[in-house]
Amino acid sequence: MLRTKIYTQPDITIDQLATTLNLSTNRLSQILKEDFHVNFYEFINSYRIEDAKQQLRAPAGANKTIM
Repeated sequence: MLRTKIYTQPDITIDQLATTLNLSTNRLSQILKEDFHVNFYEFINSYRIEDAKQQLRAPAGANKTIM
């Protein structure tokens, strides 16, 4: 996830992520639910939020706002 930053794709789907990870969609969904206790959208959004926080903290983000 961190290497490819696939979560930055605005229209990413669980099918696309499963294909990238060489998993079936059902298996990926099961892993997210059982191991991470989240659904696909919560999983992707957690990476997006962390990425946004890092960008805002970086010197280059000094003039950026949350908007």
